[in-house]
Amino acid sequence: MPEFLFRFKMSEDVVTEEDEEAVRLQAQRMADAVQAKIEEIFYPWTVGFEIREFGITNNMPDFYVLAQVTDRNDTLASTVATAETSIIEIMQKMTKRDQRVGCWFQRVKGVWNEVYGLL
Repeated sequence: MPEFLFRFKMSEDVVTEEDEEAVRLQAQRMADAVQAKIEEIFYPWTVGFEIREFGITNNMPDFYVLAQVTDRNDTLASTVATAETSIIEIMQKMTKRDQRVGCWFQRVKGVWNEVYGLL
């Protein structure tokens, strides 16, 4: 199942609560659009995601997606490339000229492991 973390930062010129709310709403709209596209590309899987505000960082985009999907047999390389390009295009269309976007989509070979507690 693909999942992603949508991160955003408040630029230094955001000073009012209304400005902050506008950025949060912009991030929510982008994350919803990204989720819909990833679900379309990776159908029939559902896509889990969360949104987090990130503090002011040097040289990081204003909005970015960190995504992962399990690909034990190396069969999803072209699908992930399509998803990454689509994510960037969506985010670019939804941002202003002074805002940067980015995407990191990784294919992992991990195996889910879980146990019950001991108490």
